[in-house]
Amino acid sequence: MRWVERSRIVMVTPFSEPVLGGITTFVRSLSTELTRLGADVLVLSRQGTSNAGVQILGGDARTFSHRASEAIRKFEPDAIHAHGHWYAARAAIVARETESKVVFSFHTRWTTTGRVRNRILRGLMANCDFVTFPSRHLRDSTRLSIPVGKVRVVYPGSEIRTVDSEARDRLRDEFLQRKCNKFIGYVGQLHWREKAQGLGLLLKALSKPSLAETGVAVAGGGSLLHDMRAYADRLGVSGRVLFLGEIPNPGFVYAGCDVYCHASLQEGMGLAVLEAMRLGCAIVGFRADFMREAITDRSEGLLVDPDADSLASALSLVLSDPVLASRLGDAARRKAEAKFDWTKAARTFLGLYGVDA
Repeated sequence: MRWVERSRIVMVTPFSEPVLGGITTFVRSLSTELTRLGADVLVLSRQGTSNAGVQILGGDARTFSHRASEAIRKFEPDAIHAHGHWYAARAAIVARETESKVVFSFHTRWTTTGRVRNRILRGLMANCDFVTFPSRHLRDSTRLSIPVGKVRVVYPGSEIRTVDSEARDRLRDEFLQRKCNKFIGYVGQLHWREKAQGLGLLLKALSKPSLAETGVAVAGGGSLLHDMRAYADRLGVSGRVLFLGEIPNPGFVYAGCDVYCHASLQEGMGLAVLEAMRLGCAIVGFRADFMREAITDRSEGLLVDPDADSLASALSLVLSDPVLASRLGDAARRKAEAKFDWTKAARTFLGLYGVDA
């Protein structure tokens, strides 16, 4: 067992800032906490911008994997932590030394199909020392026959987003000008069809009479954003929806909204909902397995069936009852602080790396 102050750790990731999304946030937050604890951390990313501690290697998947393997060997790490994609795992396994630990972390559902490809993926996972998941739901829904002894569930932390009070106030004023007395916050990248479907249900809920004077702020981009704008137009609610685009720090959205709606039908463990919890938002979401791991229904938030009527009813209930909203938000903050903590996650990963914190 090595001491953390002497440990060298490499993160191999497909994305880093300014590319936004769950993997970027996870890797940045974990690396920051490991560095604070005393580790020497190098991040090797395929996409993003190079800065202190982060090298962007570019290339297609195979080229990046080769370049990352060479960079890993030069760094001589005690542990290699690969994230999200097969080529990150391959780079780690090819470059590992005899005593180096290799950890691979899933972040969302693996969509690769076909016997040959799945056999390759199973082989990669079998060569890792540990394979981690951000939720029990993602672990149980991933069918790659990974040896049970290698599998761990490690909950991510909840980042405390700073709040731009001027941006928050401008957002509130914009909704008032649109005759919206209150507004719902939504944060998410719209690359997955199931995420877009969830946002579509929120937009449809906005068309219900009970939410006639309510707006929605959507923070996030992605390939399906145009479809969501068009859907809002067809529903006749576009005048009450602000599509804010890519927002590096959505803290002002969390702080400004009257209720946060995590309208997603597919996540590993949504980091946005954890951030909203940490800032004390009242949460409404769908009764999905990953949400049940973050939110206890009627304790830290309200969970409903994935249909527009149920969603509109729950949102209306929270918006009309400030005492309920305050109670849910306070409970959500306490749970995020206790269960979703980056120091706790970093210490768990250090144990998997074979490092004593």
